[in-house]
Amino acid sequence: MSHSPLELALQQLALTRAARRRRWAFLSVFSVAQSVVLAIAVAAIPTDAPAPTIAALEVQPSPDEAAPVAVVPEPEPEPEPEPEPEPEPVCEAGRSCAPIPVSSFPFSHTGDTTGAESEISSYSCASWMPEGGGEIWYSVTLETSGQLRARIDEDPTDGVDVDVHLLEEAGPEGCVARGNARVSRWLRPGTYWVVVDTCSVSGEKPGEYTLDVSFSSGK
Repeated sequence: MSHSPLELALQQLALTRAARRRRWAFLSVFSVAQSVVLAIAVAAIPTDAPAPTIAALEVQPSPDEAAPVAVVPEPEPEPEPEPEPEPEPVCEAGRSCAPIPVSSFPFSHTGDTTGAESEISSYSCASWMPEGGGEIWYSVTLETSGQLRARIDEDPTDGVDVDVHLLEEAGPEGCVARGNARVSRWLRPGTYWVVVDTCSVSGEKPGEYTLDVSFSSGK
């Protein structure tokens, strides 16, 4: 059976309208389903959950990213303590390093060679005489020329044997006079030394003595 063009147009229009109605029905069902899913998701969020802060919204580093390592400076080594200076040796009065000064004339002093240090064992002015025992040193400074006399009391019975020496230099080569009990010498201005030394010709016999020094100035 044949249809007129008008009938065919009407049939086509009816089919188009039916297709549109089916499309709108599908979209309505999809929209309703989407709304239901969104409502369920919102209901699952706790009502007391805090609102996200700006810091929380910032991009957090990945666990795989290495955290920066803080560089700790190495401590500076402590300076080594300076070694303590060695104590200076003590120089007792009466040794060559600290002779007893003859401050004025006449001069008298009582000393003892017992336990005294022995710095000279013989003198150039009497190298044949051993003086190996302890000695006591005196220094004399002369402002003018004159005669210097030094003597020690000597008692053969007291068991002490000490001799007296006159030095122009502080050493065995500086000896200019020596005596068992006394010395006398004309001297020019300067510094000299009188040394009372223990004789050791027949064994050392140190002990107490008294030294007297006098000076007479003159041309």
